Amino acid sequence: MKTKKFTLVELLVVIAIIAILASLLLPTLGRARNTAKSISCLSNQNQIGKAIGMYAIDYNDFLVPAQIPGGRACWDDLLCVYMGRAYPESVQNALLLRSVPGNAANPAVSDKAIQCPADNELPSNSYVSGTGRRRSYSMNGHADRHESQWGPAGRNYIRRFNQIPDASGTIALTDRATSKNLAGFSTNSNVMNTFYQRDSRIAKNLHGKLIFNYLFCDGHSQTLRQELTLGPEGGDTSAASSRGMWSVEKGD
Repeated sequence: MKTKKFTLVELLVVIAIIAILASLLLPTLGRARNTAKSISCLSNQNQIGKAIGMYAIDYNDFLVPAQIPGGRACWDDLLCVYMGRAYPESVQNALLLRSVPGNAANPAVSDKAIQCPADNELPSNSYVSGTGRRRSYSMNGHADRHESQWGPAGRNYIRRFNQIPDASGTIALTDRATSKNLAGFSTNSNVMNTFYQRDSRIAKNLHGKLIFNYLFCDGHSQTLRQELTLGPEGGDTSAASSRGMWSVEKGD
């Protein structure tokens, strides 16, 4: 009995079919992978949102500040105790919490909780002398500040949640994927202008061109194109950057 062998032409046809199928499937698989990373990022933001809520309960309804004046501690340091870690020593000194266990070598929060899985930026060489651990998120600098209020432990100009009339439409935290956004560092702990959030020279777009994940002050997180968050003026002007979803007011 003779064994039938494939001819060279038949083999080339099979290879061509496999190549065509692969070219059709790979983009789909890539999009699925990116979607999974974005969903994981939203999960991170939801976890951070729960920690912000617990912080507010403990600190008389104050929104967690992006940083304590003087850069002694940042939002990720202040929230660490609500996310399964002890306060680092720098936070104990800033808050005068001598009885809380922790030390400078203890990471503030796990890297996974404050780093988007799509963010693979390495720490800037000029910043690795510190913790050297990346952070993918920054607080909305227009939300946590209020001229007439002082938060606990000397955190000046911090806003209470009851001073945010549009909590569901006010951004609390968003993506800030830059090599200089490091855990525990005051630099990049907040973002004050949408230009710096989107500029590819400074920060990466993690979820598509001009698409970012946002945590809102009511605790929900959402993926949005950046122009949908701006004020009525539109564009990257300072006026637009402080209105829309970046402002605590309704309808601006």
